[in-house]
Amino acid sequence: MHISSATVDGRIRMNNEEGDKFGIALLPSFEGGKGDPKKSAGIMQFGIGIKSGLDEQKLQAAQEFLKFFVSEDLYKELARKGVVVPAKIDVPEDASPYLKEMLALTSNGMSPVFDSLIPTQVVDVLQNGLQSMMMGRTTPEELAAEVQQAMDDMR
Repeated sequence: MHISSATVDGRIRMNNEEGDKFGIALLPSFEGGKGDPKKSAGIMQFGIGIKSGLDEQKLQAAQEFLKFFVSEDLYKELARKGVVVPAKIDVPEDASPYLKEMLALTSNGMSPVFDSLIPTQVVDVLQNGLQSMMMGRTTPEELAAEVQQAMDDMR
């Protein structure tokens, strides 16, 4: 068992001849825990930006790409390949049953992942600290203090 994501789920289950031997589940709730245990922790990892100040030709090209990038046709094709997309679409009939299972499991909404909400500089402190903690070089309390200090330094 391991904590995973939709990206890993696709590789383990869809691209594996024994994929049907693997199941998925939300993390279990615990007594007194906060939040909604029916929600999946997650973030949508798609994004695109257009630089300001582009000349007319580059702006037109960027806008055309943006229309392609967020088109329903593209999202349906991605869904056929097992990719969770950041939009509500009618999932194609020929999409993977594993994707359909994941979408059903996560249909109650998402709770944001902590490191997607904090500034990048603090994410670096957190991720490096988690690695250090896993190697026994720091304690959870020390890491919490480092993350708090990094947040305070941002103000």
